[in-house]
Amino acid sequence: MANSWLRLWHDMPTDPKWRTISKISGQRIGDVISVFIHMLVCASNANERGRTQSFNCEDVASALDLEIDQVSSIVDAMQSRVLDGDRLKGWETRQVAREDGSAERARAWREDKKALNSPLRTQTNANERKRTPDSDSDSDSDSDSDSDSDSDIKKEIQKKKNPDVANAPPVRAEIFEVFNFWKEKFNHPRQSLNDQYKKIISLALKNLTLADCLEAIEGCSLTPHNIGQNDTGQKWDGLHIIFDFKKGNPARFIENKNNPPTPKNLKIGQKAQNTKQAVEYIIQKIEEQKNDNERNA
Repeated sequence: MANSWLRLWHDMPTDPKWRTISKISGQRIGDVISVFIHMLVCASNANERGRTQSFNCEDVASALDLEIDQVSSIVDAMQSRVLDGDRLKGWETRQVAREDGSAERARAWREDKKALNSPLRTQTNANERKRTPDSDSDSDSDSDSDSDSDSDIKKEIQKKKNPDVANAPPVRAEIFEVFNFWKEKFNHPRQSLNDQYKKIISLALKNLTLADCLEAIEGCSLTPHNIGQNDTGQKWDGLHIIFDFKKGNPARFIENKNNPPTPKNLKIGQKAQNTKQAVEYIIQKIEEQKNDNERNA
């Protein structure tokens, strides 16, 4: 019987193969990864785990709101990269059997809970056995009743082992406000607040007020070059660009918020309009001079 879980590896979302498959299939990287996850689930549920005979492009297309041809092109591009016929490459390496059963893990967590809640910890407790935690964080069906409490217990134990983590300050509300404003302003709904974004925004808040940070983002959204109105059509709206203090970008974007720059194509259009008016004026004068000459003849 197939297991009710499967493993994901840490660098799966950033694997460079997805970009290759995306280019070959002509589909978005997010859609490529989504199709692969469906393929993983299909292989996990197969009688012979790792095989994808029952993978159905039509069903996956409906689930992801894609066209069947889009899914098929992604699957075709996966061949020789993550697929070998109907078998997922690397399945045996990544989807290894568990070292222990769910009952053993549940019993181990209960022991930790009991030790954590004990008012007096004996020397035996202090020298309790060390275990290598399972590499994934899933919980099997027979330990579902303990899953929520187990997660809390694990966090408490980690806090006791690492006081620096326990005493780490929470993420400032201003960071969330700046990040969410940026996401909304530039339509990046899928972006998540990772450590890199936190570092960029934290540095910005050390040098600017919250209002200034928001104005810089607003100003960038009003800068034609940064929103794609340039020769290449490339957008330059990343937080690392907006808050690049070495190039003076925050001050420039704040100024653009108050005095939005005119797109280059509009300037060219205005020049063309002025030239047209000048030509029409000259023609009018020539006609008037011609009429005057005819009347005087």
